[in-house]
Amino acid sequence: MRDYQGGQSFNAFIICATWQGITWTYASEISPLDIRMLCVLLTTADTWLGSFIIARSTPFMISDLGYGAYFFFAAILAAMGIWSFFFVPETKVISLEEMDMLFLRPMHMAVWAQLRGQPILAEEDVMKKMLA
Repeated sequence: MRDYQGGQSFNAFIICATWQGITWTYASEISPLDIRMLCVLLTTADTWLGSFIIARSTPFMISDLGYGAYFFFAAILAAMGIWSFFFVPETKVISLEEMDMLFLRPMHMAVWAQLRGQPILAEEDVMKKMLA
């Protein structure tokens, strides 16, 4: 059996430095208070289930595909990066009160506004929500 230690280390570094922490932070920070615990629960279950599936299937993939297994995981990682760029809005300047309003909008509208340099939430929407 060939030694794929370098590929394993690189893949683990990329996943741990990017997606592993983002899922926990994003789920706990953007979810409304009334369903936050459920969202974190689902994120935790999804993380453990995904880790289990990857841990069980990777040895078979490596024996059948060789280093092609790492190209498979790299392609998934690249697709996730592209998806998150276009469909996950930036939330660093949005308060928790405005978060519900942000996610009521279609995601493509919020992300395209962000890419054009426009505010993600229109001022009148914020004022209506604050006065309601």
